[in-house]
Amino acid sequence: LGNSLMPVSGSLRVAIASVTACTADTNCQQSLRDKCLSCHGSATTCAKLGASEEQWLQTIDAMIKLKANISPQERSQLARCLTRADSPGVREFCSSD
Repeated sequence: LGNSLMPVSGSLRVAIASVTACTADTNCQQSLRDKCLSCHGSATTCAKLGASEEQWLQTIDAMIKLKANISPQERSQLARCLTRADSPGVREFCSSD
């Protein structure tokens, strides 16, 4: 049968990257709503935008010690999301309060 994989054109790569980024933004926004808004408003979270991923991991660890229900995978995802202050999902989350 040979190789059934077809080469991907440049415009298709851009479209796939765009869909992936949009999905990541939506996932970030939903995770922030689910895990942050249950205890405090977005203003508290959004005030710290610009912090490094390590700083966010420390902040999230403090929330876990206060009994926040955050899995190790969610911990990493939230830290990555919050270091991307320029992403549309994070901007929308921060403008929702």
